[in-house]
Amino acid sequence: MALFLPARAIARTIDEVVADVDNNPITLRDVRALGAAVGSKLPAQGTTSAPNFKDVLKQTIEQKLLEQEVKKYQSKIDSSQVDEYIHQIEQSRGINDQQLRQMLAQDGVSYETFRKQIRLNLEKTLMISLEVRQKMHVPESEVKAFYEAHQADFVVKKERYRLAQILIAVPQDATPEQVAAARAKAEMVRKQAAAGRDFAALAREYSDDASKSQGGELGYFAPGEIMDPILNAVKPLKPGQISPVIHTQFGFHILKLEEHQVPGPLPFAQVKGAIRNRLLDQKTQQHVRQWVDTQLVKQHYVETLY
Repeated sequence: MALFLPARAIARTIDEVVADVDNNPITLRDVRALGAAVGSKLPAQGTTSAPNFKDVLKQTIEQKLLEQEVKKYQSKIDSSQVDEYIHQIEQSRGINDQQLRQMLAQDGVSYETFRKQIRLNLEKTLMISLEVRQKMHVPESEVKAFYEAHQADFVVKKERYRLAQILIAVPQDATPEQVAAARAKAEMVRKQAAAGRDFAALAREYSDDASKSQGGELGYFAPGEIMDPILNAVKPLKPGQISPVIHTQFGFHILKLEEHQVPGPLPFAQVKGAIRNRLLDQKTQQHVRQWVDTQLVKQHYVETLY
């Protein structure tokens, strides 16, 4: 009597096919991997008899159906959209493209693999948006009710400014002619910004500050963290407005006020868009499985062996 299963038998058990989607087999390995990912771990032995097996199998089939369906959207996402999404990631992390590549390399991920994953995520987001999210509706009354029930979530505790900057640097030993030339350049750039040209594009083209790679974005600052000349120029501004040219020891600054957070409750009009998006996200998540179960399953070949 054998006390242990032979290696081949173990391999067959691990890789046993338990379902099929469009002639793509789903194995026990696939089901166990998804179970581990969603916090519904399956036992190594007797996997198919586990109480949660059928539920995890169903989720695995749903995942495979989504993977098959998303192929229809491959031509709807182009390289420029991938580039823009990666740029947004870099902005949010405060890093440039070279730093991102270095971080990926440290994690053992190639840049091309990273781009492919971003493209796949964008394709999946577009698919769910068109097939599910755009069909959801959140009435104003529901948005208002959420705001009133969660007012503590919509209170600003400290005053903060979110700023973007274009800096025309001036050397410490600059001649009067160099200072005048830098001021003229700053006034020229400021004039373009005030006329409506994209501030981020101007920052990337003209700024001498390290923030140029992030389109001039500096982030949030409390009043006490801002130099007096800049704070005095920013205070009168409304979000979206451009400051006059400001001269400091670093050169000539042009600031854009992105946001001004004032202590106190945020008015409903200011946050209702964000609340509606949050509620839409919740409704979308709830309806994706319903869409898969009632529509996708009819459009694809699905066979289960358990």
